Amino acid sequence: NVTNMWIVYACSALAAILIILIIRLAAFSAPEESVTRQQILVMLHSFAQRYLGRSLTGAADLSAYGDGAETASWARDAVAWAVANQIIVPSDAGTLRPNDPASRAEVATILMKFDSLYL
Repeated sequence: NVTNMWIVYACSALAAILIILIIRLAAFSAPEESVTRQQILVMLHSFAQRYLGRSLTGAADLSAYGDGAETASWARDAVAWAVANQIIVPSDAGTLRPNDPASRAEVATILMKFDSLYL
């Protein structure tokens, strides 16, 4: 049914994202370690640019957040992009928690926001 083809494309894109996430996780750390919030954002940022061919816009000023300086240099562009595009939002305390492990709920929320913007 042609009217339902969007779900096929969405599932294919999500599967591609998950494969990339798994591959990239292996590059970041040992398989038994948790992935951090900034690592997920770097993977999605890279996926959007390299595999989707997107020109990503927006860059939040990370110094405006209590822990913005804790963002790794290799993750700053991705985290700034994600904050500017509300893929992640600061906590009530005004922090981003870039080095915190991402919970399953956080990963699901990040992926859903990414999907609504780029897929």
